[in-house]
Amino acid sequence: MSFNDPNPTRLNVEENAVSIGTGDTLNFEEGSNIAFSVSKSGTVITVHTEATGSASGEANTASNAGLSGVGLVESKVGIDLPFRAIDTTHSAVTLAHNPTNKTVDVGLDESQIDHTALANVGTNTHAQLDSHVTTASAHLADATLHRSINDTGTATTDLWSANKITIELAAKASASHTHTLANITDSGALAALDTIATAQIDDDAVTFDKVQNIASGVLLGRSTAGSGSVETISPGSFLSMTGSNLDVSLPTADDTTAGVLETATATEQQSATATDKIVTPARQQQHPSAAKAWISFTGTGTITINEDYGVASITDNGTGHYTITFDTAFAATTYAMAGQAYISANGLGTVFATSKATGSCTVKTWNESSYADANTVDCVFFGAQ
Repeated sequence: MSFNDPNPTRLNVEENAVSIGTGDTLNFEEGSNIAFSVSKSGTVITVHTEATGSASGEANTASNAGLSGVGLVESKVGIDLPFRAIDTTHSAVTLAHNPTNKTVDVGLDESQIDHTALANVGTNTHAQLDSHVTTASAHLADATLHRSINDTGTATTDLWSANKITIELAAKASASHTHTLANITDSGALAALDTIATAQIDDDAVTFDKVQNIASGVLLGRSTAGSGSVETISPGSFLSMTGSNLDVSLPTADDTTAGVLETATATEQQSATATDKIVTPARQQQHPSAAKAWISFTGTGTITINEDYGVASITDNGTGHYTITFDTAFAATTYAMAGQAYISANGLGTVFATSKATGSCTVKTWNESSYADANTVDCVFFGAQ
């Protein structure tokens, strides 16, 4: 071993270690059998030497021993042996250097775990699960939800096995039972009863199919005196059954036969020959014997209609001269008119028709010597309309 500076600032030899001061140079002669490593602390560089038994020293390398996974050795570059750093890609995994134990501590941050991101866990949150299974929930507070098989018990929280249930049912099947009518729900059980109270039958519960069969062409009712069961009634002389229809066939009435009477038409009333018709108020005036129109009016001063039937209006044509218009026109101008007039100056006067039309009639009033207005004029008209 030799040094360029024969008088180094400082040279310490401790066992196999040599230390020199900053700025000094340490050289080894060619072929020297020394291997060393160098480290620095502050301004001091420490060289560690080691005899290897070879003039050129060992060619060290490193490799990952594991058969799978990610290795920590990157690759050797010259005398540099780089290692990969340990890192994490998830916030739930933590890494920390432990200088005391000279370890890298891998941890788990539970607050960073997302429950809904876990596979096959459903959609309920932890808070919902906690609420569901808490000691205050119904699942733990209600003993009926957590029952156990107990074939000897009868409490509400006891369960019977299938075998126990089979045994119990077999014993009940051969025993006699007594039940109130309200507890009978089997439709066939009512056949053994003598009487069923009305209150024990629901409204509208009895259908036509449940009533006894009856013959066709009859009615249901009761012909026997007093109250009792429903009886069949055959239609009488004027009733008949056609399918589901009840027909009434009464004879036509006349002067000697009781039966059905029809109302007379206008033509039948005017012909005045039918003996099997009845007359309605709207048709009675159409009989030839009935007046088709009549009027009583004041013929002096302003003409005023006092009473009328079938008259539409009256017109003053001059002294003792009037036109009466009908509600309904006559069939011809051959209708008849009759009347009277009271003229105050001379007592009774004469009224007569001077012109006939089917829809109106002109009349005049006459005293003993001339036409004169009458205090009261009464006219009546007969004929076919």
